[in-house]
Amino acid sequence: MDCYHFSMTQEHPLVSVIITDFNYGEYIAESIESVLNQTYSNIKLIIINDGSTDDSDEVIKTYCEKHPDITYVKQENAGIVATRNRGLELAQGEYLCFLDADDVWNDDYLATLVAQAERDHLDVVYTDLHAFGNDDVIFGMPEFSLKFLIGRNFVHMGSLIRRSAIGKHRFDKHLDKLGREDWDFFLGLALDGVKFAKNSDTYLSYRKHEGSRDVSYSAGGLTAQNKANAFRFLKTYTYIIEKYRRMYPGTVDYTDDSEIVETLTSHQVLQDALDKANGDNAKLHEEIHDLKEDNEVKDGMVNRLLEDAADLNERLAQTSREVIDLRNSKSFRVGRMIAAPLTIARTVKQHGVRATLTKVRNVVRRQKNTAPVFPQNAALEAQKYVGYAADHYPDANAVAAMRKTVFANQPLISVIMPAYNTQGRYLREAIDSVIGQAYANWELVIVDDASPQPQVQAIAKEYVAKDSRIKFMRMVQNGGIAKATNAGIEAAGGEFIALFDHDDLLWPNALHEVVQTINAVPNANFIYTDEDKVNEHSEQHFEPFFKPDWNSELLRSVNYITHFTVIRASVLREAGLEDPEYNGAQDWELFLRVTRSVHPTTICHIAKVLYSWRAYSASTAQSMGAKPYALRAQKKAVEIDLVQRGISNAVVNQNANGWLNVRYPLQGNPLISIVIPSKNQFAVVKRCIESIYARSTYQNFEIILVDTGSDDPQVLDWYKKVSAKHSNFHQLSFVEERFSYSRSCNFGASKAKGELLIQLNNDTEVISSDWMQTLGGLAQRPEIGAVGPLLLYPGNAVIQHAGIGVGVGSKNGAAANLFNHVEKNSNQLNVTQQVMLWLIRDVTAVTGACMVIEKKKFEEVGGFADEFRVTFNDVDLCLKLWSKGYRNVYMPTVELTHHESISVGTPDRSNRDVIELLHADALFKHRWAQFVAADPNYNCNLSREKSDFTL
Repeated sequence: MDCYHFSMTQEHPLVSVIITDFNYGEYIAESIESVLNQTYSNIKLIIINDGSTDDSDEVIKTYCEKHPDITYVKQENAGIVATRNRGLELAQGEYLCFLDADDVWNDDYLATLVAQAERDHLDVVYTDLHAFGNDDVIFGMPEFSLKFLIGRNFVHMGSLIRRSAIGKHRFDKHLDKLGREDWDFFLGLALDGVKFAKNSDTYLSYRKHEGSRDVSYSAGGLTAQNKANAFRFLKTYTYIIEKYRRMYPGTVDYTDDSEIVETLTSHQVLQDALDKANGDNAKLHEEIHDLKEDNEVKDGMVNRLLEDAADLNERLAQTSREVIDLRNSKSFRVGRMIAAPLTIARTVKQHGVRATLTKVRNVVRRQKNTAPVFPQNAALEAQKYVGYAADHYPDANAVAAMRKTVFANQPLISVIMPAYNTQGRYLREAIDSVIGQAYANWELVIVDDASPQPQVQAIAKEYVAKDSRIKFMRMVQNGGIAKATNAGIEAAGGEFIALFDHDDLLWPNALHEVVQTINAVPNANFIYTDEDKVNEHSEQHFEPFFKPDWNSELLRSVNYITHFTVIRASVLREAGLEDPEYNGAQDWELFLRVTRSVHPTTICHIAKVLYSWRAYSASTAQSMGAKPYALRAQKKAVEIDLVQRGISNAVVNQNANGWLNVRYPLQGNPLISIVIPSKNQFAVVKRCIESIYARSTYQNFEIILVDTGSDDPQVLDWYKKVSAKHSNFHQLSFVEERFSYSRSCNFGASKAKGELLIQLNNDTEVISSDWMQTLGGLAQRPEIGAVGPLLLYPGNAVIQHAGIGVGVGSKNGAAANLFNHVEKNSNQLNVTQQVMLWLIRDVTAVTGACMVIEKKKFEEVGGFADEFRVTFNDVDLCLKLWSKGYRNVYMPTVELTHHESISVGTPDRSNRDVIELLHADALFKHRWAQFVAADPNYNCNLSREKSDFTL
């Protein structure tokens, strides 16, 4: 082995460039020249010849003679993995960069990448690819997202890598023959929290020739060879995923829990990857059958491919089963719950606060890099609900046990079923689902709305003859669903009226749960439940809707109540029956009217799926397009409801889904006071203030900047310039020995002259020009407490805040931002999630990063509590408002960018005192235990770990 060494020191960080070569003698001179010609000079060039049998050695030595500072290693052939690992061992300096011996760089390649890495504190900087040789094309790489990296590799080996970020990561020797070792390497770094970014100002020139490695895993055209390549990829992919599966222990050893946080937070990576691999495998398996007629297919290749597919499918299925078992295990759930507090407490005890802060910083940093890339997966959620429905649908034994229950109050419940031309099978199943109820004191009133088809009347009469609890009546002429429903209500004798569609299904425990609620809440007037959908053949349950408790703002955005609804008969008759003018939205209009007439405490939500809405081509459950007239009725119903509530100037807009956006215009021309705590951070606060002045259409505002101790001359000088330019900019000094976000905001509010307060972090940036009047108009309403907008991470593609959930969030959290790190335009959100994300609704709390509230209400509840110096102060304030009877509201039509964790007002966890953080967490959970146990605006069936309305 021949070795030549060099060392050099410059003011710029040293970059080790590692050229790996195997029989690329005809190209390597160009590669070496492209490194020597770099405008960036502080380079250590390392060339590793992996046992080439061509003239590579002679070419390399020629350059070593001219440049004795080159390190040249000639070794017996060991393969690409061993060669690259050898390069990692030889590398020196701050950064390293690999270059294949057949590729080349532009002259400013390294200078461009190092400049970005140094400026933005990046660990890996990658570029687009310029393929040249046999083809000449630019391959554009996406901006970094672990979501995409899980699916395919787009970070090439020519990327600049910070050596300190590599740690113990090495290229996997098992992938030497399979390939994709670079993908595995970068995926491991990404899962460990390494910070990636793309540079768009340069690119790697990748030579395409017969011996080059493929940069794509696409199956390509429908040929046997391409399918074979695709299966090789899937085998490699499966190996990588199974490898990372070893991150999850079968059981949790609580005697050594220092890594519990690290292992458990990555579980969703495996779930996403397995789902993708299963889907890809199934698709390829199907396509292979089409090859059987291809004349080019010979020697049993199709049969071999099918065998490979079957083998791979079994491996994926087994891994999926093991993952589900692990996720459902007690050790996994307990580990998630106790890992963080246990680790923090033990670290503080053993190593002190300083060392603990370092560990917390690393965990938080890792989570910030990984959290955004665990996308909502509709297929995975659907599969999870299949298991949920199977577990929660009562079996015969459970129903038998319910039938033995003797309630103190056993009211007669009249189930009203209007029917029109119902398919016979659907009508029978609907009636049978009522007969099968565990609670027996019911009557079923079937109203045939003059159906031309005879089966409705025939089937109904058949059941009337079998069960005396079933009544049947036929309308003389077709009058629509509202009139038919009213006829059934008028004929009913029950104390409670239940609305039931003619082709849907009641779960066997539906009426039992309703009566149980009536006994628990004797004055209950209006009861609704969760629901799901069932397909045409009744064998598949899907798209569950786990609803919030009574949410008046959401009901003016969409009919979220729908099914199953039970109303006290006396209340219903006093409020008035269904109005035929609103056919298609008759239930929604009725719900608005009835809930307007009763006290909110008599509106009860049963957080259980008890009703299955039939979804087929002609049903509203399948498509709103089936009943376009319903859209007009929906909008009118909400407009009338607003007028009846004394809100005559609200503007109701509607989209194609029938979702409504109610805008409440600002009353008068009130002064709005924007309170912003800030210290130093010139670029941050300047961006915030300038966005307010440049983008806001409402002009009657004042900015109260509470400076908590700036000593940056640039910031202080800028204050003077802004004050001179804008008479409504007021910079106040509020310096304490120990910063308190709560006290600084309270101080600013005390100096505010406006009727409305906007508590705003200095790391926010205005997007919506009408933000002040839109949020302010809603906050002016007497029943509303705090109002918050949709906040987005920089780039405005990922959600930071869509309201706050209490008692949700990872590791048994006290509170968490809802939909945090979910992609704004994700097409994988299911219907339920979209409703909760995109519609105006009541929320338990909103973030203080941007919160609008009337000053008198702020003062009424005492402002922000001193006990919560830097955390939970905004949630505590919102819960004080909620406890006073005010509703807090999330307004998704207003958007701001939140450059999170750089504001003084919301410091990063790594800068907080851990002991105080734990104390605040405990105090909050004690003070608001009721909400931590059950947030009324976040269904108890949903995950309390992810805060994204998924199971």
